[in-house]
Amino acid sequence: MICIIGYVGVAPIMTAIQTVLTGGVQYLTDHNMLPLTELFVQPAEILFLNNAINHGIMTPLGLQQAAEAGKSVLFLVEASGAAWVGLSLAFAIFGNKSAKKSAPGAVIIMFFGGIAEVCFPYCLTMPLTIIGPILGNMFSLFVLTNFGGGVVGPVSPGSVISYYMMTPKACMLVNTIAYFVSLAISFAGAAIVLKAFKHDEEEEGIKELAATADAKIQKLNKVIFACDAGMGSSAMGASILRKKMKEAGFDDMQAAADAGTAFVFMGHGTSHTANVTYDQMQTQMNDLGFTNAFIGTVEGEPEDTECQAVIAKVKDAGFKKVVLRPLMVVAGDHANNDMAGDDDDSWKSQFNASGAFDSVDCQIAGLGRIEAVEDLYVEHTKAAIDSLGASDDAAAEDTDAKATDDSADDAQADDAQADDAAETTADTAEADAE
Repeated sequence: MICIIGYVGVAPIMTAIQTVLTGGVQYLTDHNMLPLTELFVQPAEILFLNNAINHGIMTPLGLQQAAEAGKSVLFLVEASGAAWVGLSLAFAIFGNKSAKKSAPGAVIIMFFGGIAEVCFPYCLTMPLTIIGPILGNMFSLFVLTNFGGGVVGPVSPGSVISYYMMTPKACMLVNTIAYFVSLAISFAGAAIVLKAFKHDEEEEGIKELAATADAKIQKLNKVIFACDAGMGSSAMGASILRKKMKEAGFDDMQAAADAGTAFVFMGHGTSHTANVTYDQMQTQMNDLGFTNAFIGTVEGEPEDTECQAVIAKVKDAGFKKVVLRPLMVVAGDHANNDMAGDDDDSWKSQFNASGAFDSVDCQIAGLGRIEAVEDLYVEHTKAAIDSLGASDDAAAEDTDAKATDDSADDAQADDAQADDAAETTADTAEADAE
């Protein structure tokens, strides 16, 4: 039904808009006024019409022009990402606190990846900053049209890498000037607006939203982040949200238990009798009151640490949400495959297949990434080194003492020999006298 509505109701509207825009671009191109297209291209971009403009209008016209002249400026009316790099850089330096944290990432993504959607939200928080990209791209098109610049094909995505891949050698200098001066103008324009108009209101709104989220986030089982602007903005948004949700985790094990969440720690295990250590650890957890902590092993005995036995324990304890974590210093093959893999025999798959839990999540992070564990390793290593030093000192003292004793013995032996020699000499002298 949605497809039918889109085809019958929306498609004609978009076709009409595309026809008008195409005619406008053609008119401005024919009258050598191409830079003026940025007056409507840039505002349309921040409304996420960038792909429609680029692939629906500019690319077909550019291909026609390139077939005749070997290159075309029309490919760069929308796709030159320099202006958006400049705008993001301005927010990274002069934006509010939240923008300064995330905008540097947008600069890198836009410059090397060409995903403009990550930049548009910044402009939407302060619409006047669109002046920067408009002026930057107008300058770029002016240079390109008047000094013989252009590219041989579509610049998609709009990264600096794609830009130079499509730049013919004869246009290298002109295209470089157009790109980086456009970036500088866009940065300057957006920076002036940001300095002139403070927007603390946005910061307050973000804080209020964060406070509301903090109060309710523990009630969520799953969050799906999707943006109709494209994969770039969806990936960035999902990454940021995922990080924030991890940062807003439970304060302690009791809070997790109250929320019905159990933590299952999967160790390696061994066929050696030392595997009983894992049972002892489970007992220690219980004694400490961590009723939602469960210890299991991939290999070894006893059997009550194998996956199905652990599932039964968690189920009997009444927990409905499970978080799997590796009980290993490094999260390697066991963590990624035996614990979190998609095969039927992985712990995640077995927990899900039991049908006893509302959610089963995996945290792929070894013990070596926990600061307290790192400190413990450092302390033990230092103690071992210090003990080696103490042993060396003790050995040195023993050696010195033995050497002293040997010297004393040698001295006593020499004295005895001297006494014997003296007695012999006296006896000889007495004999001669007789």
